[in-house]
Amino acid sequence: MASDEDYTDLPDADSQQLAGSDDEGAATLDDLEQEGAASAEFPTTQSLEAIDGTQGGQSFDLDGEDLDGDEGEEYVDPKPFIQKLRQAWMNEKTAPELLQYEAEAFSIVHSEVNEQDEATRQKRFENETDKFIFNLYQMEIERLRFLLASYLRTRLWKIEKYALHIRLDAEAQLRLSDKEREYALRYANLVEDHQQRSFLTNIPDGFTQDAGGVRVTKPKLRSYVFCQFDEHLGRIEIGDAEESVKVDVNAGDIYIIRYETVRTLLERGTAHLI
Repeated sequence: MASDEDYTDLPDADSQQLAGSDDEGAATLDDLEQEGAASAEFPTTQSLEAIDGTQGGQSFDLDGEDLDGDEGEEYVDPKPFIQKLRQAWMNEKTAPELLQYEAEAFSIVHSEVNEQDEATRQKRFENETDKFIFNLYQMEIERLRFLLASYLRTRLWKIEKYALHIRLDAEAQLRLSDKEREYALRYANLVEDHQQRSFLTNIPDGFTQDAGGVRVTKPKLRSYVFCQFDEHLGRIEIGDAEESVKVDVNAGDIYIIRYETVRTLLERGTAHLI
């Protein structure tokens, strides 16, 4: 389970700009937020609980149906998408590589946050009970804002760390959103240009060649992660070529295991990282 604090120290990626870059190449987190990101705020990350309240005889529920909305609009329950995005955030925090961008879940949760925030701010409260309910709603909205922003920041941190690798790996690029892909390629070009102008021009040609990206920083897929299985998978082989064992995996089992062993299971949704 996630703790009440953002337990991973990430750089302030949205304020970074590589030395020697120009204005055209200085993309920030704002570029990614154009796809629906919320501003970065840092409340707690507890599970979203349903809170029901009344204001002026009208019922409103952050997780449930917006009773004040237009009757002709089809309502989409955000609860499963909130849970999906929260798990995607946890997986992204723990996995050594960039995972698939959860575009649908992010878009729906972001839209729900904006709509509920606007709806609660327009209400007028005449007593302390209503004000207390309003504060609870705002707290839940801030938690979701943190989830959205931290999800993007974690991905942005990985993009900057593995930018050169992403540029060489077509499969990795397919896991990015359009804005993320654009940012990754621009950032990789900035890094390469900066290195060329700073020191590579003074190094003999024989030492600057990197055929196939051998010296490019790549994700460590053999690193260990905490993994919980969501289904009974029977006996699976874990370990590596030198030392491997077969274990009987049941739903709910938790293992410390190499990431590359459960990589495919994460993509299928039969396991998740914790």
